[in-house]
Amino acid sequence: MYRNGDADEAFKNFDQMLVLEPDNIQVLNNYSYYLVLEERELDKALEMISKCIAKEPENATYLDTFAWVLYQRKEYGKALDPMLKVIQISKEPSGEVLEHYGDILFRNGKPEEAKQVWIQAKGKKDVSDKIDSKIKSGLQ
Repeated sequence: MYRNGDADEAFKNFDQMLVLEPDNIQVLNNYSYYLVLEERELDKALEMISKCIAKEPENATYLDTFAWVLYQRKEYGKALDPMLKVIQISKEPSGEVLEHYGDILFRNGKPEEAKQVWIQAKGKKDVSDKIDSKIKSGLQ
């Protein structure tokens, strides 16, 4: 549903699924991530992804979502450690993960490191259409 452009319907379905399985960490992660993409209910997203991290603290996917929730909440300093962990435990980080890492580095006052990571991300799939402008000018 979400990928078909119907976020509200997807969120209703996620809520219904969590009534049946309140500890389903895959649903909790996906719901959290989609809320972040929509920049909605960030407190709820943080609560849900925190449950995932409590159950699987070494899961790179959940750590990425956790870092991205913190980033969207403008808790840039708190977002750095989980994202560093993602980079360390991922054998081959995706373009999206690297782009997130670059964004977090930039917001933590490390623009040159961010630029290098964005350049690395550009060579992979799943980067945003903003990657070139980030490399050229930083975050806007």
